[in-house]
Amino acid sequence: MLEAADYPLDAMEEFKKVLQVNPDHPSAHLELGKLYARDAATAAQAKKHYERFVQLVPDSAAAK
Repeated sequence: MLEAADYPLDAMEEFKKVLQVNPDHPSAHLELGKLYARDAATAAQAKKHYERFVQLVPDSAAAK
């Protein structure tokens, strides 16, 4: 929701908090990947989160 409201930095912080509690939360990894992918400077971080998402839910439509 924060991302949709154009608060990407706030959204990032919230997803990071989710991962502190549950490092294997697939949606948090996917959403962080999307947010980091917005900027070429954070592409490596986006890739890390996308890869973790695919590891966690390889059969997801978003993983394909």
